[in-house]
Amino acid sequence: MKKRFLPTFVLVFMILFALVFTANAETTGIENSTETDGYFVYQLNEDGASYRIIEYTGNENKVFIAEEYNGLPVSVIGDSAFYRADIFHVELTKNIKEIGNYAFSNSKLMEIILPVGVEIIGDYAFSRCKNLETAVLNKNLKSVGAYCFEFCNALYNVAIENGASGIDYTAFDRTAYSLVNTSGANEGYNVLYVDEYMLYTEYGIYGVFGVKDGTYGIAAGACLMSKNITAVTIPESVKIIGEKAVGYYEGKYDEIFKIENFKIFGAKGSAAEAYAIENDFEFIEWKNVKLDTPEVKVHAWSGGIDIEWEEIENAESYILYKREYNAKTKKWGGWYKLKPKINATKYCDYTVELGKYYRYTVKARNGGTISDYKSTPNIKYNIAPPVELKNSSKGIKVSWGGAMNSTSYRIYKSTYNTKTKKWSDWSKCATAESTDTYWVDKNVKNGSIYRYTVKAINGNFKSLHQKNPSGLKYIKMPIAKAVTSVNSVKITWDKISSVSNYVIYRSEIKYGRWSGWTILGEPDKNTTSYYDTTARSGKVYRYTIRAKNGEGLSAYKVTESLIYLDTPIVAAEKKNNEIAVSWNEIQGATGYTVYRSEYNTKTKKWSSWSNKKTVASTTQIWVDTDAKTGKTYRYTVRALNGSERSAYKASNSIKR
Repeated sequence: MKKRFLPTFVLVFMILFALVFTANAETTGIENSTETDGYFVYQLNEDGASYRIIEYTGNENKVFIAEEYNGLPVSVIGDSAFYRADIFHVELTKNIKEIGNYAFSNSKLMEIILPVGVEIIGDYAFSRCKNLETAVLNKNLKSVGAYCFEFCNALYNVAIENGASGIDYTAFDRTAYSLVNTSGANEGYNVLYVDEYMLYTEYGIYGVFGVKDGTYGIAAGACLMSKNITAVTIPESVKIIGEKAVGYYEGKYDEIFKIENFKIFGAKGSAAEAYAIENDFEFIEWKNVKLDTPEVKVHAWSGGIDIEWEEIENAESYILYKREYNAKTKKWGGWYKLKPKINATKYCDYTVELGKYYRYTVKARNGGTISDYKSTPNIKYNIAPPVELKNSSKGIKVSWGGAMNSTSYRIYKSTYNTKTKKWSDWSKCATAESTDTYWVDKNVKNGSIYRYTVKAINGNFKSLHQKNPSGLKYIKMPIAKAVTSVNSVKITWDKISSVSNYVIYRSEIKYGRWSGWTILGEPDKNTTSYYDTTARSGKVYRYTIRAKNGEGLSAYKVTESLIYLDTPIVAAEKKNNEIAVSWNEIQGATGYTVYRSEYNTKTKKWSSWSNKKTVASTTQIWVDTDAKTGKTYRYTVRALNGSERSAYKASNSIKR
């Protein structure tokens, strides 16, 4: 540090001030004054025997913390001391005991290796350090605060030395580490482990939960997110269990509640037993655990084979086994583990092949104790694909559920004879690819009834098929058109034979998106037009119509959207020997166009409408200055919005 030279009068003043300060200190105790040395601002700790760094004012990439200041150890990195600092590397000494809240938050640190002296790390201490890749937590840690490394997106390399304790379950929340390594003892659920430390479980874990063997410590509050855990199995490898680590859950308002009748399974004399006694939970030794044999049921469906079993008391998890029948050797293969560890009581096997036989069994497990097992009956994956029929714009749409490992599908068709009241024989009408899930039959007639069935194919093997599926009457799709009419929207469509009536639907733009369809009316089969008199001026609408026959409905096609505008009411009168045309304001209009028609006394007919003037939406009056004396006129006005035009209605006739 460079030496500084001060004028004599300044030195005298400082000596006098120091004497006064010392005198006050003897009577009032040590003040929390700050001192600056280089880029560091120091403050004496309350014990009067050590210092803390409360601020870093430099812009160096590498920072070395001194062991002492003024002959006393530097033991604390204060709250927010290096907040947003540009440092890439910091070297801490063995004298550092505590790192405060937000101490290095938002800094550019790339790694942090905590010396053996550090015992306490505050909340958010290293949060949002985007460049932080490595963190080594020493064995003497007694407290690691909430969200300590939150949002450290590059943090992949974490080491926690055995012996560290007091790690908060949120310490590595939303880090690169937690996003990548969220798999643990129970497959299918999120359990975050960092090295040999279990930090937390997420929602969805229930029943008996098993901490994976080899875990050294369980963070305080680790299972607060999973309120439905009823018991936990803790292996002997666990030596440290944090406060309220298991057997508690967090309520709506951050209150912590104890789970009733919670059980802990573990070894006699282990940390698990000590935790159970301390928290007044029932403790059960592994050797005393009795596990019943699971009863397993299987069910084939288009997606695979579902396997289900009842929950077994005291079971930590389950082992699922599978065996297959070999049609060539006519022998069953050996049992193999389909899933070594399952926390749930059901599973879907998607790895089945069409036409093959399978057996399944399940064993319950708790630590080293495994139940007996019982095989299911043989099950053949020979499903009949479920079929759904729907009228489409081009014919009848036939949809089906897929079958695992099928190579193709065959679609069969039968037609209903209304005279004999019988169905025709099944006939093959199409073959679809294995990736297809629907086919459209265009060879259909309006008013005729059809039914379909589908077989899944795998080589020479054909699956079962639905034998008596429901039929569908094909109803041709009407094509609708919507236009603005006088104080309404007019919807027209082509007439469809063999229908009972039509259903008219409307949708409008609300809050920037289309609303659901609303039924406006159900006109009879002889009607081909409908007037929507409930439309509101300035609103954007679209319409569609479906033909109906009994419960059956045709497909539908949506009209182009339109902005509906009310029809202006127009009046004409003489003013100052001229004709003034006025009209009412129309909601949603951006302008108006005025038209004029002249009466021919010889032909006794009105001329065609001629466009006279387009005015702004704020105008509701126009004066016709070129009307001729002795001539008779009438006027009309159309409201405008973009390309949309309202309907129009003529005014009274008037002679100038």
